[in-house]
Amino acid sequence: MPCVAVGPSALMLKTADPGMALELEGFLAARSLKQKSVVLHVTHIEFTEN
Repeated sequence: MPCVAVGPSALMLKTADPGMALELEGFLAARSLKQKSVVLHVTHIEFTEN
């Protein structure tokens, strides 16, 4: 699922390695007014162990 992170959430994701396990919280919204596909807007990130 496509995700968007801004501010502190984006900085945390920047440190994540590919394949790392994460738990994400946020809200779903349309990509844009014209494109109705869903995007997860991340508000909280927690790194978990595999």
